[in-house]
Amino acid sequence: MKFIDKLIRILLVIMIFVSIVLSIQTWLDIGIYPTMNKDNTVKVNQNDIMKDRKLELLLFPANLYIHHNQDVKLASSEHNIKQIINQIKDVKFSVSEQLIKTSKEDLLEQQNIIEGLEMVYLTPVDLKYFLDVYNLNISGTKPANFKFNKIMVNSANGQLAFMNTHNDKLCILSADHNFLDLYNNLLKKNENNLSFIKKDNESFDYILKDDTEVNKYRYAITTPSYTLFTKAFFETSGELTSKDNMDNLIFSDSDDNTLQLNNSDGTIIFNRKLDSNKQEDLELMVVKKIQHLGNEVGNLRYFISHNNQIIFRNYVEYYPVFGDHYHGAVQATIDKNRVKWNLNQETAQIPLPTDEKVKLLSTEHLEEKLKEKNIDLSKITNKQVACSWQSKDKNTVVFEPKWYILYENNWYSLDELLKLNKGE
Repeated sequence: MKFIDKLIRILLVIMIFVSIVLSIQTWLDIGIYPTMNKDNTVKVNQNDIMKDRKLELLLFPANLYIHHNQDVKLASSEHNIKQIINQIKDVKFSVSEQLIKTSKEDLLEQQNIIEGLEMVYLTPVDLKYFLDVYNLNISGTKPANFKFNKIMVNSANGQLAFMNTHNDKLCILSADHNFLDLYNNLLKKNENNLSFIKKDNESFDYILKDDTEVNKYRYAITTPSYTLFTKAFFETSGELTSKDNMDNLIFSDSDDNTLQLNNSDGTIIFNRKLDSNKQEDLELMVVKKIQHLGNEVGNLRYFISHNNQIIFRNYVEYYPVFGDHYHGAVQATIDKNRVKWNLNQETAQIPLPTDEKVKLLSTEHLEEKLKEKNIDLSKITNKQVACSWQSKDKNTVVFEPKWYILYENNWYSLDELLKLNKGE
């Protein structure tokens, strides 16, 4: 009995000691930030960088729609787009028609297909670059200096119509193949209940027909180690200088490039100095940096470019993510001698069960609310159903689908835009 008593006491002491160590570790957040109170150096081994996110995934279109008679269904999940891309990569195409300048009516006719798929970019993309990235098998002369923002996939005849609705340009690729099986499979499996219709016969835009109840999504928040970001952004294989001032952890290299991690809100700022004597493809450089982040920061996808900014966003199911402090986004801003990246260390990758729902206003009711506040609708250049990042606690985020509006080149949620009180 005495031996058992001693053993119990020893085990209790060990358990208490382990508990104290774990409590201290949790309190200090060891593993996320190093404990430094002065300048220090950190060795960066570029050989340890994670696997890059594939370029073809990063450059997926912002939206995917399924056309079925007069209905247009939103189906923008990465899985759905991947199915389409994989099938068109396996088919031989020929350039059947290239109309550098055509009429708006011709483009509208291409969009008004009964059974087909539509992939949409919010900013026009170079066609040659798209064909190279996705390695499409094409005979004939590839179009040069051609940008597009919509791809119409005609399921019955296998045509791909690349359209630029900003300047009425059109290029059609034809294949001896149809995509009816793919189309029917996507139509059958698409569970999203958002149904759109054409706004009118003179517009390329769609409107949400009815107020619709949609699902919320709940995810666990994960926080990758700071080393993921130092390895992704810094090009050196040597040492970085680091400084911890409790609120921010700042890394810098010998070229005056800096990475700042904010401990309070998780924001990350990377500033890269440009060499004035060196010609660089800035957009390509931005894309490669974001590729280096891999998949640990979510399924990033090219979203939009404007005002010297390139924005990539995470997607939850069918929707892009918007959030405070750059949650769900990576934004690169190019100025004269620097490129600045803004993002957040927190990401959401683990879905959790939830049965919460929210009502989404129809386009008509959305515009009525905007008119009530004297919002000038002519200054709206885009509207998206997107997911709002809403942190519930340190470990959980809820994504609520809502309207986001590009107004005077800035994105606002409906509630944010209504609070601007424009015109009052």
